[in-house]
Amino acid sequence: MVSVGATDDSWGPRSRHRRKGSGAAGQARLRSRLASAGGGVEVGETFEAALARELAEEANVVVEGSPILHGLFHNRRVSRRDHVAVYVVRRFRVIGERAPDREIVAARFFALDALPPDTTRGTRSRLAEVVEGAPISPQW
Repeated sequence: MVSVGATDDSWGPRSRHRRKGSGAAGQARLRSRLASAGGGVEVGETFEAALARELAEEANVVVEGSPILHGLFHNRRVSRRDHVAVYVVRRFRVIGERAPDREIVAARFFALDALPPDTTRGTRSRLAEVVEGAPISPQW
């Protein structure tokens, strides 16, 4: 599985402009919670190709720069063998509003200091690691 954090500023633990950025997330209808965009890696597909495909499918986002691997995380809540690769994408283009479907209610940007209350713990943890320099956990 791949997941992504997309920001529209040069975010980082030492950035003076942290409040100006936005984080990207899609809301999954199946869980009714806000979660970062992402999904499975297909047979023969690279992580980066899966990342670009999932962002296009789930958020109408085109990756324009090189994604940066943030970390690999074990997601024990799904299975003993589930791992999530999280990337940070700083250069991207939104190609239009994404229409809702059975999987995604909405894909939109939120100010990182004003995420909806139902944002998943994993999404909040990864954003804190990337933006605030929080210690990186090996667990999702």
